[in-house]
Amino acid sequence: ILIHQNSKDIFNVKESLLSLKKFLKHIEPNVAIALFTYYGKLELLHNFTTNINKLINFLDSFKLEFHLGHKIYYPEMKLVKKSSIPEYDFLDLKDIELRGSSEIDKLIKAIKYISNSIKHIPIRKDLILLSEGYYPSSSNSPKIYNLIKLKRNLADANIRLFSIDIKGLVAPWGDITAYQIANFERKMSLRQLVTLSGGKLYCDSNNLQKLMYKLYNDLTGYYLLTYISSNETNSSKPKYHKIMVKIRGKNFKISYRDGYYD
Repeated sequence: ILIHQNSKDIFNVKESLLSLKKFLKHIEPNVAIALFTYYGKLELLHNFTTNINKLINFLDSFKLEFHLGHKIYYPEMKLVKKSSIPEYDFLDLKDIELRGSSEIDKLIKAIKYISNSIKHIPIRKDLILLSEGYYPSSSNSPKIYNLIKLKRNLADANIRLFSIDIKGLVAPWGDITAYQIANFERKMSLRQLVTLSGGKLYCDSNNLQKLMYKLYNDLTGYYLLTYISSNETNSSKPKYHKIMVKIRGKNFKISYRDGYYD
């Protein structure tokens, strides 16, 4: 679980933490979960554990701290543990400062760093991103080659990326049409990421617990279809192969990556 601390609304932050703790209470036994946070720096908050109660107690140990943003002078929220963060040796991930031409590219690098850290775990993994996304602009749009690298990185690490929009529904401001366009593009910044791995964006609701319940159902109730490609691997000139999956019947939903590289 990656907690993206880009919210300026204290209610959204508190609600997302509360909903996350309720979500964790429904997790099945023997499922290992790790907590990461990104706020300009990527940090491992808690290593993988199957002790969900321990994880919930760990979240209870956080408080919200206000600080001023570096470029725009308004209060921002940051999660700060009340006591010192314990040492972990399973994942070597601490205070990784990420560089990029835009904030969305930095977030992409954070996701890539996590996927590389857990790539060696030989099972399929799900990465859940709690974020408000970004309002795209000429200076804050993802570079295409970063999206391509992330797509391949997630596939190599056997990871599906899901995201929950913690901003929810807000009242329009100013020009309603401009607001609708901006809000659509904000959600697209998240949808663009999850579709790389065949994941899903959960949005358009102020009830975060309901969104997490939908996510829980998608993570726990499914049939998994796999196959081995007959295409030969060419490491010098990797080729992209498109995938399309169809299913008979109207009572089923399918999710899949739209392709893969050699």
